[in-house]
Amino acid sequence: MLLRSFLLLALSLPVWADDTEQLHQLLQDTEQLTASFSQQQFDETGQLIDASSGDMALKKPNLVRWFIADPFEQLLLGDGDWLWQYDIELEQVVRRPYPEDTSQTPLLVFTESLESLRINYRVTRNDEQCFVLSPSDTSSLFASMTLCFDNGQLEAFSLLDGFGQLTEVSLYDAQSTPLTTEDFAFELPSEAELIIDDGNVR
Repeated sequence: MLLRSFLLLALSLPVWADDTEQLHQLLQDTEQLTASFSQQQFDETGQLIDASSGDMALKKPNLVRWFIADPFEQLLLGDGDWLWQYDIELEQVVRRPYPEDTSQTPLLVFTESLESLRINYRVTRNDEQCFVLSPSDTSSLFASMTLCFDNGQLEAFSLLDGFGQLTEVSLYDAQSTPLTTEDFAFELPSEAELIIDDGNVR
């Protein structure tokens, strides 16, 4: 009788999604996003070494724009085919192939399928709204990434690199503003030098 009661209780309990599934669901719910941001970078001792601010935009499946307005203007734009990095002060543009590995461009984690999320990261939930992602690839640009949500929407994230440097980003005025592919189109300025990086080691 006791065993029967225990089995009935076990069968009546909800089947909770694991940490990876919970994160994937939150990422799936974010189809597009615009926000302002502030960014701080700290060295391995916790000393502030850099601060910047700007705005960002994201649209699935693979469009991203990251514009630093202060202190020096710089644009990082992914259009699905290429990744463009435009240093406005230096009048220099670097074009790279669009990365397939999201560990090389962290914001692209929003495009991960559940299967690839499991393969590429170990995901742990450290509190009610934050998830820590540890890349499986040891050549990743970061040792861990933490994503924090508020009512299902990304509000902050941080990156810890292999040297102990920490980058913290806070998002403000986040909105699901309608976006089109034209919002992520890059036009090469006439005065800018174009450098093509095909990713091959020479």
